[in-house]
Amino acid sequence: MKNKTYHLFATGLIVIASVAAATCAAAQVFPSQPIKVVVTFPPGVTPDTTARLLATKLGEVMGQPVVVDNRPGAGGTIGAGVVAKSVADGYTVLYAPNSVFTMAPHMYRKLPYTSAELEPVSIVGELGYVLLANKDLRVSNLKEAVDYIRARPGKVNFASYGVGTGTHLTMELLQKELGLKMEHIAYKSSPIPDLISGQVQFLFEPYGGQGLESAKAGQLKALGVSLRKRSPELPTVPSISEVAPSYESPGWLGFWLPAKTPAAVQKKYQEALTQVMAMPEVKAKFRGLSIDATNSGPRVMANTIQTQSALWGTLLKDLSISLE
Repeated sequence: MKNKTYHLFATGLIVIASVAAATCAAAQVFPSQPIKVVVTFPPGVTPDTTARLLATKLGEVMGQPVVVDNRPGAGGTIGAGVVAKSVADGYTVLYAPNSVFTMAPHMYRKLPYTSAELEPVSIVGELGYVLLANKDLRVSNLKEAVDYIRARPGKVNFASYGVGTGTHLTMELLQKELGLKMEHIAYKSSPIPDLISGQVQFLFEPYGGQGLESAKAGQLKALGVSLRKRSPELPTVPSISEVAPSYESPGWLGFWLPAKTPAAVQKKYQEALTQVMAMPEVKAKFRGLSIDATNSGPRVMANTIQTQSALWGTLLKDLSISLE
């Protein structure tokens, strides 16, 4: 009996050792096939344009193709759910804005993911939003826009990239701060064409998006930025805090991996991002989009999510926004 027990124990140790060795070996050769970056927003907007740049550079550093897979919809939660349910081998990674983890969990009754299913890797870009208006609107600055909206409560509309996204809640925060009331129109794709044509009047566009180029081309009006400092790309556009002193709405972009991804694989991503985010061409490209290139690492990213989640949770509770 003792010999049988010992034999089973020894066999168990061998199995455990074999699994550990296989896991270690897999991590050592990672990556050995193409990597997929799931982006939670459509092509042409800031998360997509920056993702494509970073995918190219990560591919160069990691020695395998890194392809972008756009999965827009439901405020970015669809894409996050795809990655959360993916195999935790490092070959599927999430690239998303802060709203997917600091805002969406306070709104949706049911999400296709939980925070425990996704592991923070790093914040790589910090940015703000620019308030854009249709060029034919009879306003030339932020104060005139505020007066225009106040004179037409509920009759002026604004677009967003989806309910619960940063582009939506940044406007809700402004409405709360200034006592405004507008109609919200959520889009699954870019609302820029409709903003240019006048079907919608206002939009908060993330730095680096198509809207900034349209504003520079004279197709849209840029009225204010959501950070306390002006954007280098739009130096003549004031900070909204110049009109609403306590107002600020920062945003950021980062990477997540499925939970239980081997530590060695997570480390390879962190090492690769350290190289990529230090590249002069990446810094220059981000700077040109008014995005601060950074590489926070997982611990700072987790702490940032926790802090900002509490702030946005309070706003969402006040707004009583609840989604299926």
